Amino acid sequence: MPRLRLTGLELAWGAFAVANLVAMAVWEAWETIPFHFIWVSLTLLYGFRVWRVGPMLGVLGFVIVSTGSLILYDVHVGSQLGGELTEVPLMSAMFLAMVWHARRRQAALREVEQLADARAALLASQEQFLHDASHELRTPVTIARGHLEVLRRSGASAGEIDVALDELGRIERIVERLLLLAKADRPDFLALTEIELEAFLEDVFMRFAEVAPRRWRLGELARGTLTADAEQLRIALDAL
Repeated sequence: MPRLRLTGLELAWGAFAVANLVAMAVWEAWETIPFHFIWVSLTLLYGFRVWRVGPMLGVLGFVIVSTGSLILYDVHVGSQLGGELTEVPLMSAMFLAMVWHARRRQAALREVEQLADARAALLASQEQFLHDASHELRTPVTIARGHLEVLRRSGASAGEIDVALDELGRIERIVERLLLLAKADRPDFLALTEIELEAFLEDVFMRFAEVAPRRWRLGELARGTLTADAEQLRIALDAL
């Protein structure tokens, strides 16, 4: 039979149960009070400390035999009515009901923990995949861009090279978004600072004007500050 590792709570209950058994033996006329103290305290104890089946049955058997024997003796000598013996199976049923509910709760908690672990593992694998895929894509894109820049400087067809560089730029932006997704769940993802809106919008305007051949016009700028991650905010604006 598996051994029960006793804690302070179980030792305290054991002393309490023995004291109540002594009270049942000494004060026969009042034995129902310590009897119920034993059973109710045992049921409450099991709610806090869910034992394995072997120790649980051992404790239950001890309480049934000890309390039942004292009541049976009192019935035998005539100090208690025979109906008092029915209290033992009734209290046993109450305790077993607690056992059933406590074990169901324990099983539900284990299932929740398993689902949480599985979800965490899935998220970790997805993050690792995004991270690896992004880095693996970034290397050939960088190499291709370098070769195209060399060709442009050597006097090759500028139009075709510009188209290729533009497509590589699109791929680089996709890679940056993948890396952004991979880092989004990290607690240090955002580095919050106070941003001057006017200077920030002017910087964004200059960046857009350099990379996109359009007729850009800067309107009236908002004044004030914003608490945000400047780099991540730029990435979000680039994705628009």
